[in-house]
Amino acid sequence: MQPLNTSEKAEALAEVMATLRARRDLISSDELTQRRSDHLTTEIPELDALLGGGFPMGPVVELARGRQSAGTAVALRLIQRLTTLGHLVALCDGGNAFDAETAARIGVDLDRLFLAQPPTLQAALRSTYALVTSGGFPLVVLDLGSLADRERPPSSSSWLRLARAAELAHVGLLVLGSERCTPGSFAGICLSPEGVRPQFSGRGRNRLFKGVELSLALTRNKLGIPPGRARLKLEAPLLEPPERAR
Repeated sequence: MQPLNTSEKAEALAEVMATLRARRDLISSDELTQRRSDHLTTEIPELDALLGGGFPMGPVVELARGRQSAGTAVALRLIQRLTTLGHLVALCDGGNAFDAETAARIGVDLDRLFLAQPPTLQAALRSTYALVTSGGFPLVVLDLGSLADRERPPSSSSWLRLARAAELAHVGLLVLGSERCTPGSFAGICLSPEGVRPQFSGRGRNRLFKGVELSLALTRNKLGIPPGRARLKLEAPLLEPPERAR
């Protein structure tokens, strides 16, 4: 095979660049200037330390559900802390499972929480994109809920569009999906609850469910954060008691 001459190399490079631009895989200099490594402090010391100083602004953070919906409980604790600190938070509740009464009991400031409950998976992605690009919320939470199991998973281009929007808007974006419906490679960080252990007070039949302890593992990241785990305590009513406690 004959080596390419200078003219042929230039033509080949131009063709590759055109293909990358058409697929929106090429990062422009304007987009690179928007990629800052700021963090939103949650004041949950273990979580802030695990994430390298706080919740990252820009990269998508994927959170697995885990046993007993532990991931959902972690997300609710995060919402509680940030609204208590005075931040506005948007929740796109794809499973229509948000319980305002429970949220208020654990200290969520409902006046600082914007709730959207779209009926379909595509509507949830569109709503999340609108919330991210609005510039009004430092944190947007997308909980795909039962929609992730009922409907066809979004295309890669849908996740890419949402990930780019979060980076350009410099917004924290937390996604709770399922095994078949996740941001995958478009997530900058992936967290997984492990070792969920129920906690009780008292003994015998009179014992009461207090909550759980769990380990939140940093299973994958593209931000250069050292791998690690955070041990968290989530008190009732953040989690439903296990069957044997009822």
